[in-house]
Amino acid sequence: MRNLVVNFLVNSLIESGSIEKEEKELYVFGVNQALLFLVNIVTTLGIGILFDMLWQSLLFTVAYIPLRRYAGGYHAKTPQICYCFSILLTICVLLSIKYILWENIQIAVVLFISFMVIMKKAPVASENKPLELYEKKLYKIRARLILLVEIVVALLAKLFLAEVTICIVVAISCAAIMLLLPTRGK
Repeated sequence: MRNLVVNFLVNSLIESGSIEKEEKELYVFGVNQALLFLVNIVTTLGIGILFDMLWQSLLFTVAYIPLRRYAGGYHAKTPQICYCFSILLTICVLLSIKYILWENIQIAVVLFISFMVIMKKAPVASENKPLELYEKKLYKIRARLILLVEIVVALLAKLFLAEVTICIVVAISCAAIMLLLPTRGK
């Protein structure tokens, strides 16, 4: 079904003269990736609504995606497995935010361990996302910068709304866990 929609969209762009026929494969890939991303975001927000935790799911996503993008780590073999894994991750994250009693010491320990893992290991390439040498250097800088910004925001938020801190710390810890899971290639 998704392939039909993607092909219809790309063929419409070709017929309208917006893109060249020779670029079809590139646009099929790009539209497919955009649709998968959109479905993942809508699903995450839907789960947030079901759990009555919409803003928490949104904040987790906003903190997790950029850090995950540059830190790298585990990637599923197929988009379907990735989607199922993302659903499971979102549910676990929201349950942990809701039901774990997050004391300051727990937050500090989780944040410290996650910080150390990301600083030492990021970026981690995988078979699905190999990295050239220049990309590794660039991604390392970006991952560290995003990590530091998120930590500062989390610590400042602790003064006003502890649940914001928890959402960001959980996002950072999930990104760190992805670096520890096995990848299929460097």
